[in-house]
Amino acid sequence: MSQPGRACDALYDNLYTVSGPRDHFRQQSAAGGFNLERAPEYKNMFSELPHFPATTFRIKPGEKIPAFIDRSYHAPTHSDVDLQQRSMAAQVSGSERPKYFRRPLLAPAEISVKQTRMSNISDGDAAAFSLPEPASKTVGTQSDYRENEVQTTPWDPNYVIPEIPAAKQRHLSEKHHCDGPELLHLRAMTFPDRLPPGLQEARRVERMREKRAFESSLPPLDDEAQLPLRQKMIEEWEAREWQEREEEIISVQNERLELLQTAVAAREDEVEAAHAARVEAFKESLTKSQATQYAFIQGSRLKTVRQLVEARKYVEKHRRLHSQSRVEKYTDFGSSIYAPLQREGRFPEDPPNGLRIETEGFAPHTIQEVADLEAFLPQKLLVPKMVAPKRLGKLNYQQRQQAKVQSDLTTIGQLLDGAKATLGRGYGDCWPAPLTDSESNPGS
Repeated sequence: MSQPGRACDALYDNLYTVSGPRDHFRQQSAAGGFNLERAPEYKNMFSELPHFPATTFRIKPGEKIPAFIDRSYHAPTHSDVDLQQRSMAAQVSGSERPKYFRRPLLAPAEISVKQTRMSNISDGDAAAFSLPEPASKTVGTQSDYRENEVQTTPWDPNYVIPEIPAAKQRHLSEKHHCDGPELLHLRAMTFPDRLPPGLQEARRVERMREKRAFESSLPPLDDEAQLPLRQKMIEEWEAREWQEREEEIISVQNERLELLQTAVAAREDEVEAAHAARVEAFKESLTKSQATQYAFIQGSRLKTVRQLVEARKYVEKHRRLHSQSRVEKYTDFGSSIYAPLQREGRFPEDPPNGLRIETEGFAPHTIQEVADLEAFLPQKLLVPKMVAPKRLGKLNYQQRQQAKVQSDLTTIGQLLDGAKATLGRGYGDCWPAPLTDSESNPGS
């Protein structure tokens, strides 16, 4: 099965193996996918009707494999010898080979080793006394990279204390004031109780050593003269122990108090963070509500403005009496130009009941159809009357001067005739003398 990041291994990887051609082409189809794109419908490009959509959706292969790549299936032609040689070449060798070993599963066995005094045994006797290598061993693991919940308890081997200790052991026992190995005094520390040891456990071990050294320095009990001194030393030691115990209790209390203060501070931080998140969510909700109301008001305003603009068109003429112009019909995609009415005999798609209704103009195709069309049309359409426009000649300079003088005389004559008709003076073509001051101002 191919990886998501290498979906085309069936085509490019020579070592990729499938069971047959069916899986080969199935891997290709799974790797390519498809894209959904919008394709325009040219017949209904300007349509807004739901049953005549302007666009449709189509599925297009989404693979980006070049066209020259061979996609056919080729059955493997490797022979047995070739496969064996490839298998031998793929074997791991060198420094990386131990990484491919698997640890065998061996049965557990108990191992008991008895300590003896090697000082009394010669080298030859020691070689003869050595135990043979067992067939199986029990191995205990202790890892720092495992969780505490799954950490196993370390293996605790059995031990035997020799009757006659060695010289080294006697020296250590005298140094630490104990009988036998000092490690036996730590048998109370087990996993997970006080193990693995920390700073407190190390201090307790040191105090135990000091106590054993103190007990060894006490006067003997059979000396009656030194009994008061022994009792005084013991009382001082007990007072010191009580003081150390009180300090330890105070340190534990302080540590717990610090943990409590840290937990309280963390809880307060969580509460403040929760309150801040709640305030932020409430603020976001109010902002979203405000934006929704503003959008609703804006939509209502635009709707009202459109209604007012539409109603202003029909102030002088009622809507029912208003007819759309040719430009308005072409700008309105819901008009009869783009969505004709069937009751008018226009069917943009399939004809009704298989019958084609001719809604276009009549176009003659034969001589008889032309003759019938001429007999139907009126005579003024067959014999058009054409009148050539008169062309004005160009005037020279003298003619233009004469025309200007004549125009001025005509204007003055019209002004005089108007004055005669208004003031009632003059007779025919004669014009009397100018008016005097008294006649021009009769009220003075």
